[in-house]
Amino acid sequence: MYPNWPQKDWAGNPSYATGGDQMQYQGVAYKANWWTQSIPGSDGSWTFVKNCDVTASSSVAPSSVSAVSSSKSSSSSSLSVIVVSSSSKSSSSSVVVVSSSAPSVSSSSSSVSLVISGYYPTRANPVSLKVKGWPSDLAMGSVTDNNATANDALAASGVDSIFANEGNGTGDRGQVIVPNVTAQTIAQARNIENVSGAKVLPVIGVATADVSGIGAEDILDSANLVKHFQNLIRVAATVQANKDSAHVNPGALVLNAGLLAQWQANQNGSFKTAFGSAGNWVAIDVKQAVKDALTNEANYAIGSQSLAAIYNLNSLKAEVDSALQNNITGWVQAHNLLIKRLSPDVSFGWVASVSSPGNSNWVHTDFAGLQDVWDAAAYSVSTFANSIGAYTTNTYRPDFLAFDKSADDGFSPSARGNYAFGAKEWENYLNYVRQVTDSLSIPAMLWQIPGGHLASVSESTGSYNLANDSGTAGTYFMGDKTIGTVVSNIRSEVLSIPLNASTYAGASNVNALLQQTPGYDWGASALRRAAYSNVFAIMWGSKAGTGVVPTATSATDNGWLKNKIAANKAAGGMPLYGSGQLTTASAITTIAQLNSDLVSVESAMNNQAFLYTTPSNTKEPSNVYKWADFLVALNAMHNVGVGPTKFWLIDPTKDNATNAKYAKVAIAAFLAQSMKETIQYDACDENNWSINTGDPVNYPISASCGQLQQDYASYGQDPITGRDNPYSCPRNPKMEITANTNAKWYGAPGPLFTAPDRVLAKKGLLVNGSVGYWDYSAWFPAVTTVDKSAQAYLREEGKVYDGQKAGKFVWNGSAGKSIEGCGWWGRGVIQTTGRLNFGKLNHFLGRSHVDPAYAGKVVDGIAVTPAPADPLYADMDLCSNPQLVCSSTEHGEIKWIAGLFFWMNEVQGYHDPAYNWDYYAQLKAYVDGGMKGDAFINAVSGIVNRGCPDSTCPISGAVDGLADRKAHFIKVLQIMGLNPQ
Repeated sequence: MYPNWPQKDWAGNPSYATGGDQMQYQGVAYKANWWTQSIPGSDGSWTFVKNCDVTASSSVAPSSVSAVSSSKSSSSSSLSVIVVSSSSKSSSSSVVVVSSSAPSVSSSSSSVSLVISGYYPTRANPVSLKVKGWPSDLAMGSVTDNNATANDALAASGVDSIFANEGNGTGDRGQVIVPNVTAQTIAQARNIENVSGAKVLPVIGVATADVSGIGAEDILDSANLVKHFQNLIRVAATVQANKDSAHVNPGALVLNAGLLAQWQANQNGSFKTAFGSAGNWVAIDVKQAVKDALTNEANYAIGSQSLAAIYNLNSLKAEVDSALQNNITGWVQAHNLLIKRLSPDVSFGWVASVSSPGNSNWVHTDFAGLQDVWDAAAYSVSTFANSIGAYTTNTYRPDFLAFDKSADDGFSPSARGNYAFGAKEWENYLNYVRQVTDSLSIPAMLWQIPGGHLASVSESTGSYNLANDSGTAGTYFMGDKTIGTVVSNIRSEVLSIPLNASTYAGASNVNALLQQTPGYDWGASALRRAAYSNVFAIMWGSKAGTGVVPTATSATDNGWLKNKIAANKAAGGMPLYGSGQLTTASAITTIAQLNSDLVSVESAMNNQAFLYTTPSNTKEPSNVYKWADFLVALNAMHNVGVGPTKFWLIDPTKDNATNAKYAKVAIAAFLAQSMKETIQYDACDENNWSINTGDPVNYPISASCGQLQQDYASYGQDPITGRDNPYSCPRNPKMEITANTNAKWYGAPGPLFTAPDRVLAKKGLLVNGSVGYWDYSAWFPAVTTVDKSAQAYLREEGKVYDGQKAGKFVWNGSAGKSIEGCGWWGRGVIQTTGRLNFGKLNHFLGRSHVDPAYAGKVVDGIAVTPAPADPLYADMDLCSNPQLVCSSTEHGEIKWIAGLFFWMNEVQGYHDPAYNWDYYAQLKAYVDGGMKGDAFINAVSGIVNRGCPDSTCPISGAVDGLADRKAHFIKVLQIMGLNPQ
């Protein structure tokens, strides 16, 4: 059992595991794939074997699969959230690591284990945003009152969904209702489809308790409890009954908006009095109430059949007895169970709120960084949701968690007391949404978001009531270039709306509130920011708040939001995930024998070529780089590429035998550089190697900003005009990222990282605005594993990285620089560095950040190609989180793609008239000449390492490790069956 290692070091101390060894960790058995000192199940060095502890409580069940044995299929039936708790110097004491394996939420999933504590969650992979019935781009929905006169306008808007609340919206206490609103909303959605020709998903809000309070009279009264379950049964069965071949997923349900917020706000008061607390819940006869409700509804007609004719109610009652507890957690999970069984094709979720942390004013705080948001809001919401069992049992796990801001437009008289949002508030809110859903591993829906916007001075407002219906949500998410960064471009009637200065950090009107984020660009859409925050759908409007199309009770904005949504849809929308059209089963090339040859050498490549040097100077198979991942990456880059450029393998004018040699030489040349540059160090992230490089001190912490006096964040910025290349990732001074890998020699510097100045200053780690250095001489007792849930600067001395034996961060300002916005260090094999290179990867392969207005235009001399309609990695936003290149276990190939991208541009595309050297011609000449000599591989090595096809280049000097690169080249060719001379 971890940490009692089966293998001992030279001194006889338990130290590591090697291939075939099995270890148990947190009730799960894992087998080591090769030599490893990592926590079992934490990375690719381990394979899941079995669950050892199969005892499950009603709220927490053992994990069903390790965090790294993930499936790339959307039908994946298992989800794992692996969590490690350890001591911390923070007041919250417990530290969390959240690592997820392609978490597609599925009704067939079996179990999930969640423990939430300590630092804000950092994920290896993004939350999967695939939700059944919803599109693969960020969905837009609108409130409806089921008035058919709105159908044409809703169709023209391109909305993906319409929603309404069933019954009176507060649970219809004591009544058994006929779900007319549900039926009407479904019918209207189908009618809109007939007009637009596009799918429109009906969403029904369901209340089974009075959500204006804690719902005790509804839940503790047996008669009311039964009737509420009857109403839920009717709505769930009605939606499911509308499934047909054109509507495999006929709708979605949103549960009890406002209730969880009331519960959490009163968890130590009225909630505890009524329902108890974890470990001491008050008894509620949930099981009998659900069974009675099913009995009472047995003859309820769903179309031409009764409920009993459609469902096996006796089997369902037996499941209720075995699955639920008679307390408030059982009440929550009863909803999940009923929906899963009565409407298995319907997606659903509970609702959190901006007020869930206990108040709504936390969002107006000017937080220093992400940990402050976690401590102030997200941590408590995550732990409370976990404590009541809403998202812990995977068998009945909801598909999403909805977030409610407030129902009314932000600057309306009813909302401006607490819910007026500027850009700061929206950033805090989305950070909160992301952290909660990251920790619960669940997608987010923004529910009943009031669609009021900031009217610009150039806008014809017509009947738009600026005093009553203005807000920022529409402008924030959709963007308005007529405002841009100039607040005075907003109508004075809006800017002068009064606010309570004590609530809004001194802002006494809207103008002052907006000025709290000087320079914010209201012209930029925040839809990508929403997607990065795990949002898959924004549902606009409410009974009173502005929707996409006005209802009888909501505001009109003269079509502003409708037109914005239509334009976004026409431009392709904001993608959430790709189709995954390339898999390991896809043919890499058109030559079957070549494909077979490439697959057959996997073991030899992993165990003979991809080796790294351990601290004890032995050679071991890389933990980071694997042949299977390389083949997936090669497939993507050869067949899809980045923009117009692809990884070259084949000359269509040549025969298959010759082309097989061309391809293998091209692959070997690339791998030879990769083995020298990164694989031999088992590194994905750039190491801190800044010793005697001209910095004020050796091994400065500021190496993350650029080594050899480089400034990675400025890559892609015109040095004369100061303008960014249109493909460059935006600067991000609020980025907080720590590298996954670093050098492992005795006392080696810790991983590179970046953090805002305010975050470090709050911890007392800046001196005169600057960071310090890594002292490699400081000695500490050796550790095998450390808590990586914390950012590097928060880790304990001597416990900064696994296996650390010496060294520590010294915070004395000696680096002479801050590290704010310095998250652009090299990553991947033949490392991708800088905002421009990451930006190109993100635009052509990921969730593009490039302004759609630039598409097809020439911007500052650069022809901007539109983003692909179906990007391969639309689930990855490499501008918001470049660390995904190294952290992703779902897409292990992305670290290879980063290097292949470099190769395609810098080696294949090398052009310097002074050398008259052409990659394609030289490769073919090498093969056609019998693969003799070293001129070709030496020239390639020179381009990769020093920037010219020579052994010594002007300014940059001699190529490092020329002989090693050649030896690697020969080894790989021989493994692939060729015989270089």
